Amino acid sequence: MIKTLDIMDGIDVRILFGAFQRKLNEIASGPDRNAKNYLDFFFDRSEYSAHRPSLTGNMGIDVVMEEDEIIAFSSLYGNGTRYPKGYARALNRFWLHPDYRKKSLSGYHGKSIGSLHMLPQQLERAKELGLEAVFVSMEFISRRPAMEEFVKYNEDLGFVLLPHMYNTCGNMNDDKRCWQNIAVTWLGNARRLPLPRMEVYEWLERFS
Repeated sequence: MIKTLDIMDGIDVRILFGAFQRKLNEIASGPDRNAKNYLDFFFDRSEYSAHRPSLTGNMGIDVVMEEDEIIAFSSLYGNGTRYPKGYARALNRFWLHPDYRKKSLSGYHGKSIGSLHMLPQQLERAKELGLEAVFVSMEFISRRPAMEEFVKYNEDLGFVLLPHMYNTCGNMNDDKRCWQNIAVTWLGNARRLPLPRMEVYEWLERFS
């Protein structure tokens, strides 16, 4: 049976903390190409406590479990930290166990494990917090078709693919990984994402 727990919840954190820390260490020492991102992602070393994850920027950290095994995790992140107040990134630093991975975010019976077991909870949390919009992003133009598939299977959640590439790093730089495809769902009155952007052809001219 698959279940989703929020590690920032007072009850769930006591259940999950040890297992989650072990999983982060396992990923960090393994072959995952983004391994280094996960060891420190949820735990700010300057605020680290053996009993409490750092809450900086995270409005929820969802962990998906099948039986006693962690098979996925991600967070709802932003709202005045890296992104303007009122805006947040869902499925932030999404990790999925290799045994469950598909070719795209949309490859799990139309919806991914992230879309099925984390995204709805993160959107509900965003609504409770009164956010204007929540977005999901993917780096590289080559992954735009995967984002289109994500939107196709998550139209019921209101997601639309924006036509530009957006800077998600919180600073202006020439790292092409910072300029990403974005799908957004509008929760308030806003209809424009307040992040630096460029046209797709500009991205191709600059980074191809």
